[in-house]
Amino acid sequence: MMGSMSARPGMLVEPAGYITSNDALKWKDLELYMVKHLEYPTCQTRPLKVKHKLNKGKRNKVVASVFTYTERNDNLALCVIQDILELAILDYAFASKHIKCSRDIWHYTHVPYHRLSTPIHFKESMKVIPIFRRAVNDSEGK
Repeated sequence: MMGSMSARPGMLVEPAGYITSNDALKWKDLELYMVKHLEYPTCQTRPLKVKHKLNKGKRNKVVASVFTYTERNDNLALCVIQDILELAILDYAFASKHIKCSRDIWHYTHVPYHRLSTPIHFKESMKVIPIFRRAVNDSEGK
């Protein structure tokens, strides 16, 4: 995400040195959709809308900058959506209990015939949790 838009680290992760707040990019700042391809209605794609409220020079503004990311098929290492999906799966962040791996998103999420897109929701309990955060030991010591 940083490479695709020349973002600074403080825009995505929690900056400990920032005086007023330790805010970061959270799950509530993301909107993931399944969208029908306009030229090929049987094909679907997943765009991602991200509200970046921590841009340098634009912190604490009323309206946050919104960036839309699309899937890249040429180099998956540079695909922002693949990275976010993997983090969401590891965090169990999806509202649907059926989505356990990235293949399940394609299997269970379909755009209805009468619509052009459908949102893929995140759990309400996950919306206040930062996406990029420090690793912590769980009860199993992992």
